[in-house]
Amino acid sequence: MSKKILLPDDAQILNIMETSFFQRAGFEFITVADDEDIFHKIEEQDPALVILDIEKVDVDASGLCRRVKDDSLLSKTQILIVVPSESRQSSEEYKCLAADAIVGRPIDVQRFLTSASHLLEIFHRAPPRIETFIMVSCGSDIDELHHGWIRNINAGGAFIETRELMPVDYRLYIQFSLEEGGDLIGGKARVAWVNHPEWIKCEHLPTGMGVQFLDLDEEDKKLISDFVDAQISKEESA
Repeated sequence: MSKKILLPDDAQILNIMETSFFQRAGFEFITVADDEDIFHKIEEQDPALVILDIEKVDVDASGLCRRVKDDSLLSKTQILIVVPSESRQSSEEYKCLAADAIVGRPIDVQRFLTSASHLLEIFHRAPPRIETFIMVSCGSDIDELHHGWIRNINAGGAFIETRELMPVDYRLYIQFSLEEGGDLIGGKARVAWVNHPEWIKCEHLPTGMGVQFLDLDEEDKKLISDFVDAQISKEESA
């Protein structure tokens, strides 16, 4: 993997990256001036990650993202877009950008770095996950939920197989039972990444979304952890 990250000419973003673990991990930061040809710069540098500030780019951001994703040599390049503000309305507005992650201003440093590290797959996932096939109801409105399938899970989040895709960082409500007749687990979740049929990020998973649980209570977290541990024990003793 390339160890280059393309950045906008923005002092705050540059400072965040230069004082982060990306610097210690040996990544090279390359800034793009506001008047530069961004696509040409991406072709020239072949970065692992491109961070775009939508207010600074003097191009059609949607067209740029799709041009990168449609290029056979650049299609695996990850794109994180910084937008003026973050809300349900802005999430819908920027849904068509084909970006891999969206972060709103004012920038939350931890979320910004977590999004970037997730895209580059250099994060540490401590709790083990297990493969599952559990029905889940999810959606933006608790009264209008659609069905999907949890294909893997731990106490921190899950991957949901669904064709009803939502943009990265979108908030949704989920509810499910780990076993038939079991306690109902429900709460809010954040879309962490999307396995879109037009740009598959994880080939061994179907179309769907990776979600991070946001407000599960301790009892529900323990239910999931105990369920995961029990399944792992069964596999190890089989």
